[in-house]
Amino acid sequence: MLKRALALVMVLSLTLGAAAMAEENAFGWEVPEETLRIYTFNNSSNFATGEEQDLGIENMKAYMLENFNVEYEVITTDGDANEQLNLMLASDTYPDIIVGASTVNRQKFVDQGRAVDLTDYIANCPNLQHRMGDMLGLYADEDGRIYYLPTTFSNLMDLPDYSAHIRYDEWMEIGSPEINTPEDWYNAIMAIYELHPTTDEGEQRYTLGLYDQGMPEYLGGYWGLQQGWKVNDDNTLTYWTHTDEGKKMAAFFNNWWLRSCWPRTACSTICCWPSA
Repeated sequence: MLKRALALVMVLSLTLGAAAMAEENAFGWEVPEETLRIYTFNNSSNFATGEEQDLGIENMKAYMLENFNVEYEVITTDGDANEQLNLMLASDTYPDIIVGASTVNRQKFVDQGRAVDLTDYIANCPNLQHRMGDMLGLYADEDGRIYYLPTTFSNLMDLPDYSAHIRYDEWMEIGSPEINTPEDWYNAIMAIYELHPTTDEGEQRYTLGLYDQGMPEYLGGYWGLQQGWKVNDDNTLTYWTHTDEGKKMAAFFNNWWLRSCWPRTACSTICCWPSA
């Protein structure tokens, strides 16, 4: 049965702590005697999975049931997720946990008194407080209450495609210089380009390429920005285009563009950033 509550993934662990407990599992957690049934909504539009993903979902559901006595159902939509969530809100049939809701939709639940106040629960979660540190305050409202949290934080994910790469053999060839800043990386790449401007087949080489979208929000971390925002000392946010860090980022990538050693057809989004 769908319940009238809104929170994020973290609620799973909070709910476990509130249920009747029995034996411990392999992780030392007490497993509830009564099966916990939790409904979640993945706020992702046009959601679709393949055979391997479906198998992975079923395996995880079986694992959670066996090891934690938690049975959960993930609700998805193959249409517009925001529209689906608004329909749930209007019909009063929304699930226990909503993952990935927009800021506007999250606030709707809070304003209508339909979101769970997590503040007191968080006070009893020292590990969460430690991992989030000062960032925890960014999720509090003007009264200091917290109704939603990020799905992941301080999670070192295996996403090498979003990091800066350099060929190891060519880096060794230029003397393996130390690289601590974007400028160090740029200088190393340019040194390699001076030595090897073409491939072994005589084709032009480019000094920079992107695995995925060249969006500023994805690349600003090299300058201390977070998802396109600068977190100020007072925990307010400034969009990257209005920060010194953002201007440095734009100038950095424009340097590649001006050197004409970046394929122009592959970087229409990023190459036209203003540097002033």
